Amino acid sequence: MRHLGLFCFLVLAAGETAGAPSPDRTEPALLVVLSDTGSEREGLPVFKPAADGRRWLDVLERGFSGRVLRLYRLVQARRFGGEAALIEPAYLALTGNQGGFPRYGFFLEGTAKRGVAYIDLHRNSDLSGRFGATDQIFPHELMHVIVRQLAGEMPEGGANQVHAIGVRTDRSTAFNEGFAEAAQVLAADDPDAAPDTRALVADAKVARSVEANVVQYRRALMARWAPVPRIRMTFPLWFSQGEQVLRYHAVKANRFAFELPIRPRLLRGPDVYRAYLLENAVPGDLSGTRKPPGRMLTTEGVVAALFSRWVADQGIQSSYREESFYARFGVKPKDVPPLENAYLKLFHALERGKPQDAAALWRTYLSEFPQETTAVEAVLRSIGFDPHWEPPVEIWLANSAFKTGTTLFDQFRGLPREHTFDLNAASLADLMSIKGMTLATVEAIRREAPYTKLSDLQRVPAVNVALAEKFAGMEGAMHRLRAEAVEQTASLSLSRILMPYGYRAALWLVLSAVLAGLLYVRVRSIRWWRAILNGFSAALLGLGAAWASDAFGGAVSWLVPVAVCGLPGALWQLAWRKSAPSTGRVLAAWGLAALAPFLVTRAW
Repeated sequence: MRHLGLFCFLVLAAGETAGAPSPDRTEPALLVVLSDTGSEREGLPVFKPAADGRRWLDVLERGFSGRVLRLYRLVQARRFGGEAALIEPAYLALTGNQGGFPRYGFFLEGTAKRGVAYIDLHRNSDLSGRFGATDQIFPHELMHVIVRQLAGEMPEGGANQVHAIGVRTDRSTAFNEGFAEAAQVLAADDPDAAPDTRALVADAKVARSVEANVVQYRRALMARWAPVPRIRMTFPLWFSQGEQVLRYHAVKANRFAFELPIRPRLLRGPDVYRAYLLENAVPGDLSGTRKPPGRMLTTEGVVAALFSRWVADQGIQSSYREESFYARFGVKPKDVPPLENAYLKLFHALERGKPQDAAALWRTYLSEFPQETTAVEAVLRSIGFDPHWEPPVEIWLANSAFKTGTTLFDQFRGLPREHTFDLNAASLADLMSIKGMTLATVEAIRREAPYTKLSDLQRVPAVNVALAEKFAGMEGAMHRLRAEAVEQTASLSLSRILMPYGYRAALWLVLSAVLAGLLYVRVRSIRWWRAILNGFSAALLGLGAAWASDAFGGAVSWLVPVAVCGLPGALWQLAWRKSAPSTGRVLAAWGLAALAPFLVTRAW
């Protein structure tokens, strides 16, 4: 059965488009779509064939997703030596779970599939037509399965933060996620992608909208005064989709390989959390300074850029191996398209070297395919890596005195976590989060890096005894965290993450209402209860408008209270009291009161 994979690639080469299977169709399925029955058996979910599976197959058996399905079949042929009885198709389970996950083990009606991989996606997920749709997420998740099958389970890294495209985590997390996220770039660029997905690439409006939000967010974090700006109060709403857009545009441009300038005052204060958010949520400027290689290796956005360029490189694609190499996958060289050729060689290196980070993979690849050194080194340099750089040992520390949110969505630390970082890949915010640290000391520490062990810090004159003791304490705290071995996502609670948003909104609603009432009575004398009511109305309308829209440069927070309350009040005065001065005072009072929500939602 060595020719199972060959048949699949002959289909691809012939340009066959998946359709409804005919009764005499004998080739094995590449993908089986399942639906959740809602029951379990022996601790495993029970699935059944999805009634509307054809709708999913029509999208996922084409474009880059179809390529990955064919690659997956070849990987199975290599793993099981072409034994057809052992080779399983890819499985997609449509469930009620949000997000996308690679999972293992299920029952297909009455048949046990213990240890068999499947991709878990929400049954109502968009199939195509937006960044992060199923035709991009499915190949992403299937890449996770392939990496695990070839290289084994990725080890737990040292990061104590849920990963995201720009977050500095650790080498294994960044490698595992970045390698898979490269698939999302390729899925959008694939010439045979669904038309509405291909259209995304040229949709400048989507890119501009996300970039505008990123710029506003950056401005709000750097501002001296920004109590409750829209961009932070609605962060979970816009960043969820915005991150998917960044996974394409910012990754393609390799923006995550560049430092974002941080104002010194954000680093000198008692809490550097805003500087931390800037470093991890906002892509850098291409005109800026490249990150040190250690930080790039731990940033999945950089790893995604590396492998999306790697497999698209014509020199790597066109370098074919001897026939025996492809025979292990059950195909012949002539039946393997160039992009798939690039991936098969990476898969070979994954199986041979069992790498746990991107650098280990490229070292294994170069040892297996030395004739491609020039092409591979050119790709590495385009990202910012020195091909001859050897990653130093990781020295993980936990700063118990500095807490971050459990995820970037946790902007106000409803689920705080001790901050962990690798000394040899430390950022400004990482080191400045240590009490007693100065920018001069940080620069001295970074200048002397890398370190082979923590005690090497003794060679840095700026590290005094008190600071050295803090570093030793952080090393001990890291050992404690590793011993606890808390699963990152185990304690995630949406309600606890959103609760601080509600508290913050309520606090500033009260403060804005008080300020608005005081401003109102500066122009128009009314009873105290009416001042409270008018102040609350101005604050509620203004804050709601500001958080719902940034129209008119943010002036909507001032315009809405005036239009909803001030204008009708002025017209009533004019109609019933026939008093022009009273009409003007009403408008002026509401206009002044509406300044309260305007001021607290602006970044100054």
